[in-house]
Amino acid sequence: MALGQNILVIDDDDTAREVTSAVLAAAGFTTHSISSPIGATRAVRELGIDAVVCDLNMPAMRGDALAKLFRQSKSLHSIPLILISGAPREELEALIADGTVDAIVHKSDLSSVLVQQLRRLLSRR
Repeated sequence: MALGQNILVIDDDDTAREVTSAVLAAAGFTTHSISSPIGATRAVRELGIDAVVCDLNMPAMRGDALAKLFRQSKSLHSIPLILISGAPREELEALIADGTVDAIVHKSDLSSVLVQQLRRLLSRR
């Protein structure tokens, strides 16, 4: 199911970005990564990205702000977007309540939940 599906990983932390990409690659996804949400829309268009996995807290722009930009774009509004964060779960649940992001995965659950959530979202497309 994952073969041929391109996932963009956005995280300002090099180690976190590499770990997230490795988890996805091990599940058969093709991963591309960038260290900032600046330029993400261009990367999605140029690389034929099927879904985005983005850190919530980054210096240039928060992941939820990027998600809002995607939802306002005619060409990007249907791209599944998953936020990852180490923030308290209550804060993360509040972010998903408004429907801007498709899923939120706590960093402590990355290896067990991310692939499952991604496959669920991609199967709906």
